[in-house]
Amino acid sequence: MKILFVRLSAIGDVIQAAAALQLYRNAHPEVKIYWAVDRAVATLVSAFGVVDHVIAVDADGLFKGSLVSRLSSLWKSMRQIAAYGAFDEVYTAHPDWRFGLLARLVKSNKRVSPKSLPRSRGYILDRNRTFEYYRLLTGQDSGRLAIDAALAALGANALSSQSKADLQRFGLPGGYIALVPGGARNMLRDNPQRRWPIENYIGLAERLSQKYPVVLLGGPDDRWVSKHFSSLQVVDLIGLTSLLDMVSLLDQAQCVVAHDSGPIHLASITSAPLVGIFGPTPANAVLSSSRAKTVVFQPENRVACSPCYDGRGYAACDANICMQATLVEFAVAAVTSLVDS
Repeated sequence: MKILFVRLSAIGDVIQAAAALQLYRNAHPEVKIYWAVDRAVATLVSAFGVVDHVIAVDADGLFKGSLVSRLSSLWKSMRQIAAYGAFDEVYTAHPDWRFGLLARLVKSNKRVSPKSLPRSRGYILDRNRTFEYYRLLTGQDSGRLAIDAALAALGANALSSQSKADLQRFGLPGGYIALVPGGARNMLRDNPQRRWPIENYIGLAERLSQKYPVVLLGGPDDRWVSKHFSSLQVVDLIGLTSLLDMVSLLDQAQCVVAHDSGPIHLASITSAPLVGIFGPTPANAVLSSSRAKTVVFQPENRVACSPCYDGRGYAACDANICMQATLVEFAVAAVTSLVDS
C-alpha cells in the first residue's frame, strides 16, 4: 500500500506527526509512506527516517504574497505531489481546509482529514497530538501508545546525522543551560500569549549565569530577543543554527527551559532535562506526561481562563496572566533540582 501524509508545518506538529508515523510504521512496515512537508523542515523530517519519500513544498508561498503568487505556489505544490502518481490513501493532517487543496490532483481511493474523525469531528484538543495523528492514520483511539519510545527513536536518528565537528564550531562551554525565549509563531500567525514574559527569561538568565553557562537558542524570526540579553554574560546562538544543530545543542544541555514553541518539541526528542512553561495551551497536548526528567509549570485552576486554545487560535489576551503565574524563582528551583538530581 502507498499513502500520502500532508502535514506541512509547524515544528511541534511535524514532530508529533512523525512520532505517530513511527508508531504506524512499526505496525505496518509494508506500507510506503510519502510525506508532503514544508521545505523549511524537510531536512529534519528526512533525518527522522520514518517515511520513504519526503516531498518538500513551499508552504510559505501558499499563504504569503499576492493572490496570483499564492495560486501559482499552490499549483506548483499540487503538481509536485501529483508527480508521485496515485496513492491508495491520502491523509491531510491539517484542520484548516486550505491545506486539503494540495491533495486535490492526487488520485486516491480514500481521503481522510480531521473532520473524518468520529466523536469530536476533529482533534481532541487537550490530548497529546501524537494520539490524534495516530487516530487519523488508523481510525483507532488507543490510549496505550509508546509515545516516549517513538520520540526517542526520532531523536536518535536526528542526532546520528550530526557529528561532533558540526557542533564544535559553536565553541560552547560545557555544562550549559539552554533557554528558548522566542518562538510561538508559525506561517499563519504569531501567538505571543504562549510566551513566558521576556523579563522573566532575563531574570532567569541573570540568576542561572551565576552558576552555569547560559546559551540562548531560537530561529531566525527570534532575533528580536537578542537585544534584551545584550548586557548579560550569555552565549547567543539565536538564528545561527539549523534545526538539526538545535536538536544536538538541546541534547547536550544540562537543562532546557522553554515555553510552548517549536524548540520545546525539539527538546522532547532528546534526553535533556526539560522545564516546560505553559498557560494558554494544555501541557498534555505538547509533552508526554511520562517523559523523564521533566518539570511542567501550568496555572491549572489558579487562572480561570486557562487554557484557552480552541484548536485554531487563542483568546485575544493582552496580559497573559496564565504565563505570568510561573515565577522566575520557580524556574530556578526546577532547573537546579533537575541538574543536581
